[in-house]
Amino acid sequence: MNSFTEKLNFSSEKNSSILCVGLDIHPKVTPQNQIIDFAKKIIESTYDLVCAYKINLSFFEIYGSTGIKTMEEIISYIQQTSPHMPIIGDGKRGDIASSNEMYATAIFDTWKFDASTINAFGGEDSIKPFTKYQEKGIFIWCKSSNPSSQDFQDLNVVSGIQKPQPFYKTLAHKSIEWNLNSNLGLVVGGTYHNHLKEIREICPNMKILVPGIGKQGGDLKQTISTSPENLIISSSRSIIYPENDKSNNNIKKAAKKMNSEINSFR
Repeated sequence: MNSFTEKLNFSSEKNSSILCVGLDIHPKVTPQNQIIDFAKKIIESTYDLVCAYKINLSFFEIYGSTGIKTMEEIISYIQQTSPHMPIIGDGKRGDIASSNEMYATAIFDTWKFDASTINAFGGEDSIKPFTKYQEKGIFIWCKSSNPSSQDFQDLNVVSGIQKPQPFYKTLAHKSIEWNLNSNLGLVVGGTYHNHLKEIREICPNMKILVPGIGKQGGDLKQTISTSPENLIISSSRSIIYPENDKSNNNIKKAAKKMNSEINSFR
């Protein structure tokens, strides 16, 4: 069981879960010298309730080389304690092809992530260094959860013979063309359930990573109602910092509650 899809399907079925917990360990809440112990606490509290973990690289890069070593230790801990649990590297890397070759090598060969988020602004040749890793999952940043995403993502564009349509729809259509190795998915914020519904209609068979549920205000019921098939619901702060209480019991309670809510709408 080596591929991202195999791991995801296994953990999702085993734990009856499409919940992904983001390990966004914030420096204002958790001091640097407590990150590893806190991450282990999160994992110990949630490993039987989730389908994946997501590591946002920025929360570790801020500490420089020591932060990267910390991230590597956390990755290793997950791999040792839950070897069938997929880990998503959330760095939204995006550049020309030659640079993306190095990004892909770092994400998949150096750090051994099972999946990665990427920025496809550079077009098809810029994402090929990622998609050539056929066993890995690739999530294209399609519609982000932040309010100002509409500044560019909602602009109408013309592509080929299609009528003008929002950029996020164009990107969804393009992702189908690019999905030659059947390992592409999309990132679509749960704060925009109507957009998510439109994208699901374009890409019904693609996995969609959905951030923005919880503290960002995404509506879980409306998100799930678009069809739970192939959704991965990502939540970070609402689970790892429930009411700013970092105890094992409250983290587990928060994860169990969200997973139950998700399953009640599936």
